[in-house]
Amino acid sequence: MSRPSTLRGILATTLAGFALVANALPQPAPQAQETVAPSPKVWVHVDATTKGATITPTVTTDASGAKNTDNAPPAYLTQSKAYSSLKDDGVLATFTSLNPAPTASGISGVDDPRGDFLACLPQQSLDEPFCAPKRDAILRPGRGYYITWNNLYFGSPNQRIRIILQTTDDVPDSLSHNDPSSPKPANPTLPDFPILPADQGFAFLPLPESFFDPTLHRNQLVRLNITMAVWASGNDDEGPPTEVKKGPVVYVTDDYDSDAEYSDDEDGDHDDDDDGLVGDPALSKGKKIAISVPVAIVSLLVLGGLIAFAVWGYRRNGTVPVVGGLLGKRRGGPGGRGGGGGGSGYGVRKSCSERVGKKGMVGVEEGNVTNTKSGGGGGFELTDRESWSPTSPTSARLGGEPNVFRAEVQRQERAREDRL
Repeated sequence: MSRPSTLRGILATTLAGFALVANALPQPAPQAQETVAPSPKVWVHVDATTKGATITPTVTTDASGAKNTDNAPPAYLTQSKAYSSLKDDGVLATFTSLNPAPTASGISGVDDPRGDFLACLPQQSLDEPFCAPKRDAILRPGRGYYITWNNLYFGSPNQRIRIILQTTDDVPDSLSHNDPSSPKPANPTLPDFPILPADQGFAFLPLPESFFDPTLHRNQLVRLNITMAVWASGNDDEGPPTEVKKGPVVYVTDDYDSDAEYSDDEDGDHDDDDDGLVGDPALSKGKKIAISVPVAIVSLLVLGGLIAFAVWGYRRNGTVPVVGGLLGKRRGGPGGRGGGGGGSGYGVRKSCSERVGKKGMVGVEEGNVTNTKSGGGGGFELTDRESWSPTSPTSARLGGEPNVFRAEVQRQERAREDRL
């Protein structure tokens, strides 16, 4: 097989392996793009009385020309992380984004509203004017969450709204079957919200640990629809609302090990950098396996292709491709130490007459070995020191030309003897 065809075969096999592994990799589900505020981001700080203060960062330049951002939002509000969500078909999906369900700090318990979240900006979505929590987000008992909306959506700041939570009966079949490990539908008592001014922009939703019936088994789940009732300016709040805006559908469940993505600090306070959303440990382990196995297969394919290419090149040319200059050539191969090519060493054994030809040698090893043209069958004879003279018979036999080097040596010896 020729070298080009062998190379093409190796490359084709390697590429085919890459294609098979790429098709086996899990494909991430497409996520809807969200609109976030341009940097620096406007954010809201909520105090202990559930009063929010909107903070707008400002960029200043000092005397040295360096730019600084004053009143910047906390870093955990602007960092993208991995979160989990449940789709309509009950499939647990993982994606990377800003926090889809902003949470309170919970400094003194789940009912403590203090915390921070990014201000809601105008956006076009199915859940307008809501911004958070995002559709299909997963909430869990033991945390307090912020329901946020765009206060610029309303025509008048005097409008009043009320958040209403409703359970939905259309729990996905994959979450309601008889598998003991799957979450079971529940009917918890839902919190009531007061009527709020529309320009407040948020409502606080505490989910206590007792949100689900503690006498029942774990793996409980409820699907909540967040709805906003809106009263026009000047209307009696006790009357029927003039508009009802359906918002996102979210899940509340205790079906996951809270140690997976939720941990307290040594002082017992929740770390602000922890998003508090659920993460399935088994899913994380499965994703690690799904990633590591194809990577290992690809590595083995690449390594096997390189080894096959190296062995093929070594057997064909006696050298390892690319690194042949470092590893050297094999003995006895073409061009190697033991070969007859242009490599280093003496090559194949040859007689002196074969190496220099049949015309004899002149001055080999300073004239002490000569090729005899008669007698001896073309062998060699050793000459005595007197034959080194440029006028010796041996010199005459070798062509009659004087040995200039020997003549110079003898002249220098005579000169030294004369000085003595």
